[in-house]
Amino acid sequence: MRPALTPKSLFLMLCAWVLLAACTTQPENFNDKRKERAQAHADLGAVYLQRALQLDSGASMAAYQLAAMQFNRKDALTAKKTLQTALLSKASAEMLWLAIQIERELGDADLEASYALELKRNYPESAQAQLLQGTRP
Repeated sequence: MRPALTPKSLFLMLCAWVLLAACTTQPENFNDKRKERAQAHADLGAVYLQRALQLDSGASMAAYQLAAMQFNRKDALTAKKTLQTALLSKASAEMLWLAIQIERELGDADLEASYALELKRNYPESAQAQLLQGTRP
């Protein structure tokens, strides 16, 4: 059984999520100065997530959040490397969906199909599995 997350890594993840939540609230309505501030918060959130992973490599939610940020910033290769940490534990439907999107972007059809199969097998009723099948939940 994996030990619990350290208090410091939990604190860093909480700080990161607060920063990320603050910078993702209706960004299309932000003026330039607010967009810069939101980007700075997102960058700091990424630093906190990276630090949490350094303190506790098993922090799968931190790895997932950081990989999602990297993928959204069009850095699929780095996102793939980061997500590998999270996928070593029990991968959630969200993690598998992100892995599918990353592999699709990188052009690895075999890995994409493998993650899709795992998603359908482990989470057949999830919104992500339904998206994979082309239906909305």
